[in-house]
Amino acid sequence: MVLNYSQLAIDAVKARRFDAALDIYASWFDAEPALFLNAKKSGAAVVTHTRNAASLARKKLYDKVHGIVNCSARIDKALNYYFGLETKKFQHALQQPAFFYVPDLNAKPFYAVDEIPGLADLVQQLRSFHTDLLALAQHSFQHYVDTSGPVPSTEDWQKVKKNWLSTHLIRGDEKRVLTEPRLQQCQKILEHAVVAHCPPHAAEAFVSSLLPSAEIPPHYGISNIKLTVHIPLQVNTLSWLRAGSEQFSWSVDSEVMIFDDSFLHSAANPGASRRDVLIFDVWHPDLADDEKHAIRHFMAQHQLWSEKYAKLAALDGRL
Repeated sequence: MVLNYSQLAIDAVKARRFDAALDIYASWFDAEPALFLNAKKSGAAVVTHTRNAASLARKKLYDKVHGIVNCSARIDKALNYYFGLETKKFQHALQQPAFFYVPDLNAKPFYAVDEIPGLADLVQQLRSFHTDLLALAQHSFQHYVDTSGPVPSTEDWQKVKKNWLSTHLIRGDEKRVLTEPRLQQCQKILEHAVVAHCPPHAAEAFVSSLLPSAEIPPHYGISNIKLTVHIPLQVNTLSWLRAGSEQFSWSVDSEVMIFDDSFLHSAANPGASRRDVLIFDVWHPDLADDEKHAIRHFMAQHQLWSEKYAKLAALDGRL
């Protein structure tokens, strides 16, 4: 039986059965993606269906997450920014997270340990695993660029790919299966409350190795809800990280480096030896517990929605 998707969708919309209409559009897109991707060439009726599909997809996510607007004024505004109901207003020209932006959080490129309650305790515990983590780093073979999501297909990104190695302990709040008891213990310690447990967005914890001559191009992180912590395992004094308009250079006395990756940032190791660090995410210290809960809800619902409907949400942008 050949389904008449057009009539099914029309009937569902007229009956205000919007969830049913959205599922029809999702199935129709899967069956005939080119029809929607080239809607303007397919006729006025398809253009209307494309607009309906995109609007219903966005409505589906909004209906799932709009309850968090009562959490705080800045979470309300963050949702308005995400859904395009307000134009984003960044506090700094060099801070432009690509995905989710919460306004009115303290915004600066670098932080000290004592600005993050609970972090000093966690760092002290993690330092006891220095030897274990360094050994893990020096046996890393995964190209971090392959694990981090889409990156530009430019020459500089392709060049750094082979010189930026990693091994994850935690990714998307899921623990990698490790057999070494010491590393399992390290994973357990990273369940600490200061760590940004917000799947699938975070937590991420991994050993990161920049080989000599590696240079990570400037880029923005995807949100400002968390900060990124680097604990040195093996560094050289020529390696550096730049965030916003400030630059951090490693020294033999460096104990930890914390920065906000929603700022434009880059890193390089022009030295003759490796730069190995443990990297993990912590919550932005300005976020209250109920705001963290609201953000976790948004991220979880966004992930479920993305699996089925994200492909429709931006279709009308092609019209």
